[in-house]
Amino acid sequence: MSLFRTKPIDVNANTGLKRCLGAFDLTMLGIGCIIGTGIFVLTGVVAAQHSGPAIVLSFILSGIACAFAALCYAELAGAIGGAGSAYGYAYSGIGELIAWIIGWDLILEYAVATSTVAIGWSGYFGKILELIGVHLPHALTNAPLDGGIANVPAMVIVLLLSLLLSIGVSESARFNTVMVFVKLAAVLVFIGVAAPHVNPANWHPFIPAQVTDAAGHSHFGLGGILTGASLIFFAYIGFDAVSTAAEETVNPQRNLPIGIIASLVICTLLYIVVSGILTGVVHYDHIDIKAPIADALKQLGIGWAEALISIGALSGITTVMLVLYFGLTRVVLAMSRDGLLPTPMAKVNPKTQTPVRLILGSGVAIAAGNSRPIADRQGGAVGQPGHALCLFPGLRQRHRAAQDSTGTQAPVPHTVGSVGTAPRHGLLRIPHGRITGDHLGSVFHLVRGGARDLLSLLVRPQRTRRTGLSGRWHSNVRMTTNIRTATPADVPQILRFIRALGEYEHLAH
Repeated sequence: MSLFRTKPIDVNANTGLKRCLGAFDLTMLGIGCIIGTGIFVLTGVVAAQHSGPAIVLSFILSGIACAFAALCYAELAGAIGGAGSAYGYAYSGIGELIAWIIGWDLILEYAVATSTVAIGWSGYFGKILELIGVHLPHALTNAPLDGGIANVPAMVIVLLLSLLLSIGVSESARFNTVMVFVKLAAVLVFIGVAAPHVNPANWHPFIPAQVTDAAGHSHFGLGGILTGASLIFFAYIGFDAVSTAAEETVNPQRNLPIGIIASLVICTLLYIVVSGILTGVVHYDHIDIKAPIADALKQLGIGWAEALISIGALSGITTVMLVLYFGLTRVVLAMSRDGLLPTPMAKVNPKTQTPVRLILGSGVAIAAGNSRPIADRQGGAVGQPGHALCLFPGLRQRHRAAQDSTGTQAPVPHTVGSVGTAPRHGLLRIPHGRITGDHLGSVFHLVRGGARDLLSLLVRPQRTRRTGLSGRWHSNVRMTTNIRTATPADVPQILRFIRALGEYEHLAH
């Protein structure tokens, strides 16, 4: 038995799930999970309490950081696939023990986040009902720890989404797309209505002076920008959930990278534009941190737009919850298939081609465990394990060659490599100027390829037959070679590294 055994890679394995999602569907899933409370609430919190108008810089910094994680997810999702996301990547590149830890981190992330968002949905739903004169009893909108009986709206929405996910992934994707268009319409309405009312004077000072409150906490200044960027990072959580749809994606090696990167780029641009307009319409020290977008329109006296923003916010929170719930079920499904969770949970309904038993069971568990204090304590940390640990298997994986049933090696497509080398083929060429897309592409390819093949000298894939916790046969990667003890068998890897260095000569010429 080996706790560090790995499993073989099979991107196009038939697991019983229905392959029906394209690049557009995956992009909508990513946008559906990213744009939610981050744009409707978090923008106000960061601008008013940390960054001021420089929240734009916070979004840019956070977006750059997320871009690296997104590239890792895109490359690993296209090369390895599987419904387990970072769990599956770790299982293929590092071993079973680390994969088991990462899998439970992801379950914690998605389960707690789904519960937290459901509670937020309940509060927003109650406020919308109050606008039309309907008031829900306190006992039915709060958990027992909050002095109520049960948070009925939160429980109901979770159960309704569980039924939707059970019906089929294509139906869920269509519902998500409709809701995404509703909230994008709300965001675009805010941009179109509020932009003419921007007062450049509200952007001065762009970076407010650093101040320290009575508790000794400082904000604004450069430190405030960095603090805001760290908080905003959690607004981007969602593109990783796209990778859990790998087994239900048509041509995953092409569509998964497109969906992950496209959703991140679109949402980053929207975040920057909305935060810039918000701080231009309302001075940062007068922003309502609870409902900044709706309050800004209220101050402008545009009531109809305020109502539309409220509807868009509700739909946005709904899609966030749907995609998080979807990701949770797929990670549990992957772990169950590998024997790290009870195998009956991996049963797929042949009619709907979804894990109905798992989806409904998860829905009941989340609905029954909806507790505001628990969700509030964990909400700030969800998502961090998945993103951070995804980078680790990404380094260890180094595009390890996929092994078929005979033990032979087949090259894994370099999805991010194609992104990096696209300029070298004229796709992103800059027609004028001394620095061209060829140069940028070659530098990117040099750094990526050279680092990858240098790391490859540290390990050598070796086919072994080991029985692990789930009683299955897998390939195993052992530390057998390092640079100082390289053998003739490592010559091909060394030559690949030399060829990567040859890219530098191409750049020089």
